[in-house]
Amino acid sequence: MGSVVAASRASLTIARGPRGSVVTRAYAEAPLKWLTPASPRGAAWAFASSYGGGLATNVLTDPVLRRQWEGELAGMRDRVKSVRRQLVEKIRALRADFDMSYVIEQRGMFSYSGLTPTQVGRLRDEYSIYALESGRVCVAALNSRNVDYVAQAIADVLVA
Repeated sequence: MGSVVAASRASLTIARGPRGSVVTRAYAEAPLKWLTPASPRGAAWAFASSYGGGLATNVLTDPVLRRQWEGELAGMRDRVKSVRRQLVEKIRALRADFDMSYVIEQRGMFSYSGLTPTQVGRLRDEYSIYALESGRVCVAALNSRNVDYVAQAIADVLVA
């Protein structure tokens, strides 16, 4: 069965399953079989817009839940900042002639890398690293297990 992720004072519950999440007033209302794409109820339960707004209201108006959310948000922000810095430092170590320090100053889950469409194509074709042709990359997808590989791949495509 799924797991209960959060509950608010209005007794809304998020049940996460292998195919999505369901927000209900009681966990028992949302059997995970409803999350299957073949079920018309799955889409209604998993993506009902009124539940998202209610959940956000409950989190933002409950002091305990809001502190928890702000702590989690700060943790994610710090993680993305850290991985940005790691990427830039690793590329600098591999290619001292290429300055990507501007990536550290950018904010959010995405970053403009400065890579050309040709370089982005090489990342995709040779390293299975995907970015938009504009060079926009998802830095939130980087972590300690893949940042070395991505830095090396970027350094490699900068050569040619």
